[in-house]
Amino acid sequence: MRQVGAGDLVGPVGTGIEPGQRHLDVGEVLLDLVEIEGLVGGVAHRPDGTVAARAAPLAPCPAIPGRARFRYGEYSQRARPGSVGATSVLPILTARPIGWGMTYCSSVAQVRLEHITKSFGDGAEAVKAVDDVTLDIEDRDFMILLGPSGCGKSTLLRMVAGLETPTSGDIYIGNTRVNDIEPKLRDVAMVFQSYALYPHKTVQANIEFPLKVRGVSKPDRAAQATTAADALGLVEYMDRKPGQLSGGQRQRVALARAIVRQPAVFCMDEPLSNLDAKLRGETRAELVDLHRRLDATIIYVTHDQVEAMTMGTRVAVMNRGQLQQIGTPQQVYAKPETVFVATFIGTPPMNVMPAGLFERSDALVGVRPEHLEITSNGGLPVTVRMVEQLGHETLLICDAAGTRVVVRQDAEADVPSIDAEIHLDATEAHRHRFDPLTERRVDG
Repeated sequence: MRQVGAGDLVGPVGTGIEPGQRHLDVGEVLLDLVEIEGLVGGVAHRPDGTVAARAAPLAPCPAIPGRARFRYGEYSQRARPGSVGATSVLPILTARPIGWGMTYCSSVAQVRLEHITKSFGDGAEAVKAVDDVTLDIEDRDFMILLGPSGCGKSTLLRMVAGLETPTSGDIYIGNTRVNDIEPKLRDVAMVFQSYALYPHKTVQANIEFPLKVRGVSKPDRAAQATTAADALGLVEYMDRKPGQLSGGQRQRVALARAIVRQPAVFCMDEPLSNLDAKLRGETRAELVDLHRRLDATIIYVTHDQVEAMTMGTRVAVMNRGQLQQIGTPQQVYAKPETVFVATFIGTPPMNVMPAGLFERSDALVGVRPEHLEITSNGGLPVTVRMVEQLGHETLLICDAAGTRVVVRQDAEADVPSIDAEIHLDATEAHRHRFDPLTERRVDG
């Protein structure tokens, strides 16, 4: 499905499109605050007034007047160009603007990755950056690709955007396989870590640029740029150039430039990593609110687990090119599927102890620092090596027969002295068991 914008031509191939004219192939399209000239009541008329074809509305959006999805007919490869099936011929229809908004009513922004592999180099020197990744990203999802540097998350994002080509596997946006489709035709907007703004252009010109390339009239693109800028608090900076803005303001300009394109999918590659801690926290909240208002599909790459836990509707954890686990932030935190996920998510990370140390079993045992309790008798004997008092909490860094164990306590709790011998225990519900060989979860 494609979203129809003002001035777009709608109709099947071979019905009078001149070279250089924009054209939407037959199929499902979204009317986004536009009227289609010649489409009256879901019926396409020929110039002489006779009915050429009927287009039944699909999933209309009653909450947003003027927006609905229409199917113009399936194009059969066996049918001659310029026909729907083997009979009716649709005329060329032109979209006419009746306004612009920032709410979407599209249900085709689902992204599906099937057995995606990406290798760099040849033969023995080849390096697998992404190794057989299969992932379904639902429409309106805020999917976080989380992992350490070099795990393949940015490469995966770039393949969705069309900036890298998969070595094998298929990428779908909606129901369309996009492996061989150019990046500019994928209906994807990319927000880079480095902002990628034009330094010689004003904020207004930077935001308008995608619309200018698409041939949108100057008044229309100015209005759309102002709407996007207003949503991100940039209106007062429209005449400034990027060099006159702070890092956070420049990042918001990059976001506004992506928003005006009204893409099916937003791809964001660590957009907050260049900001200081305070600004990162503020911008995180802005992005969450932006996702809620746009109701759009966002794929967001980060190595920061705080961003993953606070922003995403779902998190896909990657390591060494492989997908480790997919779930909501709480699912990934509360029930990690591998030792890597257990020790990567959480600050401090989960304590994973060798088999036989914490309990009599053949499995590795993991316990979150907040779930370890100091007991008066029984439990795991440890020695306190360091105490970190952080104001809102206290961390005890302990040694258990050569294994580092961290305990999280309330700030008001009594703090044992350095080199004190204490005993630790955890309830059964808070114990996580992993296979020592595969490092995968073995309990339910």
